[in-house]
Amino acid sequence: MLKKQWRKVLMAGALLAVWHGGQAQPVYKWVDASGKTHYGSQPPAAEKDVEPMKLQGGAGSGSTPGKNHLGGTKPINKDTREMMQGMEIALKKVDPNTVPLSCSTAVGNVRSQVTTMLETGQRNVQQGYTKAADFEGVASKLREALSTTTPADCESATGNKKLFYQCMSSDRNHVVGCGSKYKY
Repeated sequence: MLKKQWRKVLMAGALLAVWHGGQAQPVYKWVDASGKTHYGSQPPAAEKDVEPMKLQGGAGSGSTPGKNHLGGTKPINKDTREMMQGMEIALKKVDPNTVPLSCSTAVGNVRSQVTTMLETGQRNVQQGYTKAADFEGVASKLREALSTTTPADCESATGNKKLFYQCMSSDRNHVVGCGSKYKY
């Protein structure tokens, strides 16, 4: 159940990042020689099949009224949905290089990322991409995580919780990836 709620928050966060960032500069999509799809604000010079994505919302650009929503009232176009899925996959990846546990870094990373997720979700509610009730169900759990994520909690952690904090000690990891990996 929580996994589905995290997915909604991730998708909402990805949507906002794409929506606001996409309006300021183009986002490009390309497939490398091994068949892996990439997204970025700068197309790589070595890649030939790079296409700028159309990430503006509304009923155009491949979106179908009544379909492809995050639970809100506004449709999400195909390119934006694809970008959101790519971001979800990227956020779940955990850097294989282990770093030493640093409670101050880990707590700072968790708090920063969860705060961003809450802000993003709220903006998506305000803009009609997510229903307020759906967001609040996830937001209450995120707010609880913010209140319990402290240096003291990190320092006393054992087992998977300690591994989660160690994972979050790396600035390359996201709370979603570390949380998924260590089931915390």
